[in-house]
Amino acid sequence: MHAENYLDKVEALLDREREALLTGQFETVQALAIEKDKLRAHSDLPTSPPPAQVKRLKDKSDRNQQLFAAALKGVRSVALRLQSFRKNGSALNTYGRDGARQNTDSSRQTTFQKRA
Repeated sequence: MHAENYLDKVEALLDREREALLTGQFETVQALAIEKDKLRAHSDLPTSPPPAQVKRLKDKSDRNQQLFAAALKGVRSVALRLQSFRKNGSALNTYGRDGARQNTDSSRQTTFQKRA
Protein backbone atom coordinates (compact mmCIF):
# COMPACT_ATOMS: atom_id res chain seq x y z
CA MET A 1 0.00 0.00 0.00
CA HIS A 2 1.33 3.43 -0.88
CA ALA A 3 2.25 5.59 2.15
CA GLU A 4 -0.02 8.54 1.30
CA ASN A 5 -2.98 6.28 0.56
CA TYR A 6 -2.46 4.37 3.81
CA LEU A 7 -2.16 7.51 5.91
CA ASP A 8 -5.22 9.03 4.25
CA LYS A 9 -7.20 5.91 5.18
CA VAL A 10 -5.95 6.11 8.78
CA GLU A 11 -6.92 9.77 8.98
CA ALA A 12 -10.39 9.14 7.58
CA LEU A 13 -10.87 6.29 10.04
CA LEU A 14 -9.82 8.51 12.97
CA ASP A 15 -12.29 11.18 11.83
CA ARG A 16 -15.10 8.61 11.64
CA GLU A 17 -14.14 7.27 15.05
CA ARG A 18 -14.31 10.78 16.54
CA GLU A 19 -17.76 11.35 15.07
CA ALA A 20 -18.98 8.00 16.42
CA LEU A 21 -17.62 8.76 19.89
CA LEU A 22 -19.20 12.22 19.94
CA THR A 23 -22.59 10.85 18.94
CA GLY A 24 -22.49 7.81 21.23
CA GLN A 25 -22.52 5.25 18.42
CA PHE A 26 -20.54 2.60 20.27
CA GLU A 27 -21.40 -0.16 17.79
CA THR A 28 -19.72 1.94 15.11
CA VAL A 29 -16.71 2.50 17.37
CA GLN A 30 -16.40 -1.26 17.76
CA ALA A 31 -16.61 -1.82 14.00
CA LEU A 32 -13.97 0.86 13.44
CA ALA A 33 -11.65 -0.87 15.91
CA ILE A 34 -11.83 -3.99 13.75
CA GLU A 35 -11.14 -1.86 10.68
CA LYS A 36 -8.13 -0.31 12.43
CA ASP A 37 -6.74 -3.77 13.19
CA LYS A 38 -7.09 -4.80 9.55
CA LEU A 39 -5.44 -1.59 8.39
CA ARG A 40 -2.62 -2.03 10.90
CA ALA A 41 -1.94 -5.49 9.46
CA HIS A 42 -1.09 -3.85 6.11
CA SER A 43 1.01 -1.04 7.51
CA ASP A 44 4.41 -1.99 6.10
CA LEU A 45 5.18 1.29 4.37
CA PRO A 46 8.06 1.47 1.88
CA THR A 47 8.83 5.13 2.63
CA SER A 48 8.84 7.44 5.61
CA PRO A 49 5.62 9.41 5.91
CA PRO A 50 5.76 13.22 6.02
CA PRO A 51 6.33 14.41 9.62
CA ALA A 52 3.46 16.92 9.42
CA GLN A 53 0.99 14.18 8.52
CA VAL A 54 2.32 11.89 11.25
CA LYS A 55 1.87 14.70 13.82
CA ARG A 56 -1.68 15.36 12.61
CA LEU A 57 -2.52 11.64 12.94
CA LYS A 58 -0.97 11.50 16.41
CA ASP A 59 -2.98 14.54 17.49
CA LYS A 60 -6.21 12.99 16.19
CA SER A 61 -5.40 9.69 17.86
CA ASP A 62 -4.69 11.44 21.18
CA ARG A 63 -7.94 13.41 20.88
CA ASN A 64 -9.90 10.20 20.26
CA GLN A 65 -8.21 8.55 23.22
CA GLN A 66 -9.44 11.40 25.42
CA LEU A 67 -12.95 10.93 24.03
CA PHE A 68 -12.74 7.19 24.78
CA ALA A 69 -11.72 7.96 28.37
CA ALA A 70 -14.56 10.45 28.81
CA ALA A 71 -17.12 8.02 27.34
CA LEU A 72 -15.89 5.24 29.61
CA LYS A 73 -16.08 7.54 32.62
CA GLY A 74 -19.67 8.44 31.70
CA VAL A 75 -20.73 4.83 31.24
CA ARG A 76 -19.19 3.89 34.58
CA SER A 77 -20.93 6.81 36.27
CA VAL A 78 -24.30 5.73 34.89
CA ALA A 79 -23.68 2.14 35.94
CA LEU A 80 -22.85 3.23 39.50
CA ARG A 81 -25.92 5.46 39.63
CA LEU A 82 -28.18 2.67 38.46
CA GLN A 83 -26.59 0.24 40.90
CA SER A 84 -27.19 2.66 43.78
CA PHE A 85 -30.75 3.18 42.58
CA ARG A 86 -31.40 -0.56 42.65
CA LYS A 87 -29.76 -1.09 46.04
CA ASN A 88 -31.32 1.79 47.90
CA GLY A 89 -34.70 1.81 46.24
CA SER A 90 -34.53 5.57 46.07
CA ALA A 91 -36.37 7.74 43.60
CA LEU A 92 -34.70 8.46 40.30
CA ASN A 93 -34.95 12.07 39.19
CA THR A 94 -34.62 12.83 35.50
CA TYR A 95 -35.37 15.71 33.19
CA GLY A 96 -37.51 15.55 30.07
CA ARG A 97 -36.88 17.22 26.74
CA ASP A 98 -38.80 20.26 27.95
CA GLY A 99 -36.52 20.58 30.99
CA ALA A 100 -39.24 19.60 33.45
CA ARG A 101 -38.14 17.41 36.32
CA GLN A 102 -39.60 13.90 36.39
CA ASN A 103 -39.53 11.65 39.43
CA THR A 104 -39.80 7.91 39.42
CA ASP A 105 -40.53 6.39 42.77
CA SER A 106 -39.06 2.90 43.01
CA SER A 107 -40.90 2.20 46.24
CA ARG A 108 -44.08 1.69 44.24
CA GLN A 109 -44.83 -1.94 43.73
CA THR A 110 -45.06 -2.92 40.12
CA THR A 111 -47.54 -5.66 39.41
CA PHE A 112 -47.97 -7.76 36.37
CA GLN A 113 -51.19 -9.42 35.42
CA LYS A 114 -51.09 -12.74 33.71
CA ARG A 115 -53.97 -13.37 31.37
CA ALA A 116 -54.83 -16.65 29.83
